[in-house]
Amino acid sequence: MAPYDDFSHTPRHYAPRAAAGDPQAQFYLGLALEALGPEAEARWGKAADWIRRAADGGLPDANLRLAQIELAGGDRQAALDRLDLAAAAGLPEAQFNRARLAEEDGDGESAERWYLAAARQGHGPSRYNLALLLIEENRPDGPTEALAWLTLAAEDGVPDAAPAYEALAGALDAEARAKAAALAGQWRLTPGDTSPAGRS
Repeated sequence: MAPYDDFSHTPRHYAPRAAAGDPQAQFYLGLALEALGPEAEARWGKAADWIRRAADGGLPDANLRLAQIELAGGDRQAALDRLDLAAAAGLPEAQFNRARLAEEDGDGESAERWYLAAARQGHGPSRYNLALLLIEENRPDGPTEALAWLTLAAEDGVPDAAPAYEALAGALDAEARAKAAALAGQWRLTPGDTSPAGRS
C-alpha cells in the first residue's frame, strides 16, 4: 500500500480495498478523509465511518483513533471501550491513554498496570507517569523502582524526567540508587510483554 501522506491521491488508492473490507485500507482512507475535510467526505464517505469499520475489523490503531473521536464527542464510555481494545492489543499509546483515564477516575491500580504495560515497550511518557505513581505509593521499593523508570524516561527525553530523577536520587541512599541503576539496565535490555500484567 502507498503511504497515506499524499492526501490528494489516497482516497482513490484506498477506496476499492476499503470497500472490499480491508481494515488497513479503511483506516488509511479514514485518516485521509479527516485531513481532506467535508468535500472529500461527500465523495468518499465519512472519515469516522471508515475508521469505525477498521476498528470493528480489529485494527488497534483504528480503535485508538476512534476512541479519540468518541472522547472528543463526549461519549466517554464508548471511548473507554475502544481504548480497552487497543490497549489490550498492545498499543503503547492506547495503554498510556487508558492509564490517564483510569487516573482521572481515581483508579490508581489500573493506571499503574496500563502505564507499566506501555513503559515495558519503551513508551517514555508512560515511564515518567509510572514513576510519579510509584513515588506516591507507600511501598518500600516504590521509590527505587520510580528512580529506575525516571532513568529511562530521562533517556527518552521526556520533559521534567531529568529534574525529577535528580530530586529523587538525592533523597535515596547509595544502595537504593545502585539497585535502581541495575533495574533500569535490566528493563532497558529486556522489555517485558505488552499486556497489563503485574510487575515482573
